[in-house]
Amino acid sequence: MRYLILSVLAAILLAGCNEQQQKQADQASQTATAKAGEALNKGKIALANSTLAMKVKSAIGASPRLDSSHITVSADGKMVHLEGTVPTTDDKTMAESIARSMVEKDISVMNFLVVVKAEKK
Repeated sequence: MRYLILSVLAAILLAGCNEQQQKQADQASQTATAKAGEALNKGKIALANSTLAMKVKSAIGASPRLDSSHITVSADGKMVHLEGTVPTTDDKTMAESIARSMVEKDISVMNFLVVVKAEKK
């Protein structure tokens, strides 16, 4: 009888331990799932930003009247940034115009291009 009682107590203790372990495993699983979801969302955002920047940079680079070799394009959410140097204010304006034509109306284009006159030789 004494062994039966000890066996029952041991089973109860083990069942409680397993339940606690199960809760910890469930919590760990939920945490891992949440972190994976966050990483996936960050990856989607990064891909969307890169795709948008590449689309704008390609359009600027396709212009035969604009040297885009010193223009950097980046995107961050609902903003596209133009940075670098251009030789004239017309080039600065043209780059911004091309960028605006490539993005949706709810996306801002921030033109940080600097006009640097080419030195005469």
